[in-house]
Amino acid sequence: MVKRHIHKLVQVLGETIQITTEYLTYEEKAVVAGSKVEALEVERSKLRKELISAMDEGNATKEKVKASTEELRAEKLLTLTEEYKTVMFSWYYKGFKLLKRYLMKHNPEVDLESQDFELVDKEMEVNKAAQATAAATVVKENVAEIEGDASGPTGGSDAPVA
Repeated sequence: MVKRHIHKLVQVLGETIQITTEYLTYEEKAVVAGSKVEALEVERSKLRKELISAMDEGNATKEKVKASTEELRAEKLLTLTEEYKTVMFSWYYKGFKLLKRYLMKHNPEVDLESQDFELVDKEMEVNKAAQATAAATVVKENVAEIEGDASGPTGGSDAPVA
């Protein structure tokens, strides 16, 4: 019976040692897991700071893009305004040129308030048509003269002289 008690005691002792070993193993694993958790928390904190920094940088870039867009819009408006001014200047210049030509052709002391500018436009159209007709007549005369010179003494006939 003592043998049996000793055997039971040894068996309990073996189980106790095994449980203690397992406990120590699990405790070691818990310590390792705890340090891994701490490392992961540090990394999470670092990533969170980087994310906040990246978001701030993104917002700053957005603001820069918005400012650049506004600047570009203002520059485009200025360009359009300059183009408009150029067109308007061109029209005014042509108008003054037309007025100068009219005043040179007619009496410079003309009363412009009572002047019928539609009549002036019609008169200018007639003058342009007359100038074109005169130019066409001159061209026809020159062509006829050149053709007359080309015919030579034979009277313009292509037949051989007998």
